[in-house]
Parts: sequence; C-alpha cells; structure tokens
Amino acid sequence: MREKQPNDTNIKKLINTGTIDPYTSFWGAVKTQYIKDQYNEPIVENNALSSLYPTRFSEASSSKIIIGGMTKDIEAYYDSDGSYLAGKSTTIITSDKYNLKPLTALLNSSVCTFIAKDHKGMELAGGYLKIGPPLIKDIPVASGLLIEKDQENELTKIVDELEMLNSNKIKFEKIWKEWCKKLSVKGKDLFSILDDDHTEISRGKDDDAWFKDAKYYPSTGKAELEKEYDEFNFDIDFGDQKIIFTDSSMTEIFFIKFKDLESLSHIYLSLIETKESGKRVSSLKELLEKTTIPLVTPNYNKNTKNIVAKTIADFQNIKDNNSPDNIIEIINKIKELSAEADYKIITLYDLDKEQASTVLDSMSVTNNYKLKILNKFNS
Repeated sequence: MREKQPNDTNIKKLINTGTIDPYTSFWGAVKTQYIKDQYNEPIVENNALSSLYPTRFSEASSSKIIIGGMTKDIEAYYDSDGSYLAGKSTTIITSDKYNLKPLTALLNSSVCTFIAKDHKGMELAGGYLKIGPPLIKDIPVASGLLIEKDQENELTKIVDELEMLNSNKIKFEKIWKEWCKKLSVKGKDLFSILDDDHTEISRGKDDDAWFKDAKYYPSTGKAELEKEYDEFNFDIDFGDQKIIFTDSSMTEIFFIKFKDLESLSHIYLSLIETKESGKRVSSLKELLEKTTIPLVTPNYNKNTKNIVAKTIADFQNIKDNNSPDNIIEIINKIKELSAEADYKIITLYDLDKEQASTVLDSMSVTNNYKLKILNKFNS
C-alpha cells in the first residue's frame, strides 16, 4: 500500500471504517489510518493484489457493499464499479444475482441498526456495535428488497442520488477550504463573534450583527455555555436557517439563527472542521472558543460571505447536474432522501406508525428527522 501518484492507473483505493459514512466514501477527503500510519490517498496496485491475493482482488473488482466495522450505527457504502479495496475492519457483500442498492438502503436504515442493537452480544460499551459477518448474516431481509441485478425501483434511485449528493458535499467542502486559505486574512473564534454580535444588538445595531438570533449569548448564558456534555452534533433547520447543536442523545442544547445561507454555510463548515480536528471540548463554551471562523476584513460580517460566494461559483463548474449549488441545500436534500429511504424500509417490514416511533426513539436521530418519517404515515 502507498500514496496515490498523479499518473497512477490500474489501482484500487483502500477504504476502511474511518472513511465510510452512510452512502459516503471519504477516500481522499480525510486521512486514512492504517495500523500506525496515515495516508491521504491510499492505494494498492491491481497487479500486486491479484498476484498475492487473487480471491480478494476478484471481490474488490466487483460491485459491492462495504460496511464499516465498530460504529454506533451501521454505515454502508455501495461501490458500483469495483474501485475500492475494503480494509480488514470492514465487511463486504457481493452478489451476481441481486441489485445491491436496496440492501445498501436497508443497512443504512434505522430498522437495521435497531435489529443489530437487539442482537445478542453485538452491542458493546459506549453504544458501539460489533459489526461483522455474524451480525450481517442474521439480519432478516424483507422480500421487497430482493430485486434482480438489472432491475431498478425507487430505493435504487434514492441510493444513487444519496451517493451523488454526498460526493458533491465533499467536493463543496474541499473548495471552501481552498477559498478560506486564499481570501481569509485572519480568524476569530465563534465565542467572540457571538459576543460582538450581542454588543451590536444591545446598541440597537441589528444590521451590523452577523447572526439573526441565538439561544443565548456569552454575556447572558454563562451557566448554560459552561455545562459539560459528552458529545456535540450539528443539525441544520433549512426553513429557519439555523444550526441546531445537540448532545449525544440528539437533544437540542443550543442554536444559532442566520440572516442568509452564505453565513450559515460558513459557520457550519467551520464547526465541522472543529469536530473533525479531534479537539477535546466538553462544554459549549469550549466548542465555540475552539472553533475558528476564517474572516475577510474589513466589515467581516459582510465581506466574509465572499468565501462561500467564490466556493459556489467554482462548485458549479464541477458538480453533478442534479446537485444543488449550496452545501446547506445539499444537506437538506440528503436528509429528505434519507428519511424517504428510512420510511420505505420501515413499511417493507410492516411497521405501523407507533412501532416506527419506537424504533426511531432508540436511534441517534434528531426530533426533526423522526418527524419527517412519522409524518409520511399521514400523507
């Protein structure tokens, strides 16, 4: 295994649990940890792989589902053209008979993780699952999920679109990081920016504030900001243009509401960078203090939007035709389609609304996502 070079061909990309999310490959977007080393774009040459491990090469060259190992929810990615070599921590599914896309939707569904957590001996400390062939083989497959290899249905189309959208989301993030480096002349922590905003609002200068509203500000919510949590997650309310901060149980603990999508996009991506950096944070105050927002001065609350504007302009040249232009719209579409796939899986297992609610209550999903699914029973 080695790093990919510009002219490399006839290779397999190495993917492992750390570079898999539902419907997503992070190969080349985040570092791959392999034993004690880290790689940006790890590859294995086809000739070497086929010579040393012919069976593994044959599996890698097939269309397949790649499933992450020890995770809290089952996470699966569909490799349509055999581009990836799955690392040893993963499980793969291949088939000469069936279309694997509906099974990818099943594996990424709330129903599947619910079944896995109920499987004897498979739930580990900290809520993690021991994911491997013994568990995967025991997951019951509804007959409606088994379609011939050359057939399509609504789930196959949803899986295609979700993998396209997640790929475009990664492309957007990469371009945004490049424009941050080109345009940003300084950075400021989010805690200070919130404090500055509150000062302007207190002076009656709402137009000079970057944000429209926040659950509380540094000078008014000191006790709440210093409360400790074991985990932070971020959800987007597209309609209200706000970022919702949640704890490990997906309960809302904080929000910031924005005046426009550009500012929302910029702050959201900065928060994601902080989370992915591995910085240790135990309180909202620490999270906000350790989140550095790249700024374009002077008048950063207006000029910084240029970073996202430039990102969108470049992204339009490389994105798939069916992808929205802005990352927040992409994320919203991903949530809508994920909820639709989840609902279809739920109905294939003949669960009613009350049973679906029980399943979703046991999952790490936000209340907004849960309602997206349950409201479909009324339509």
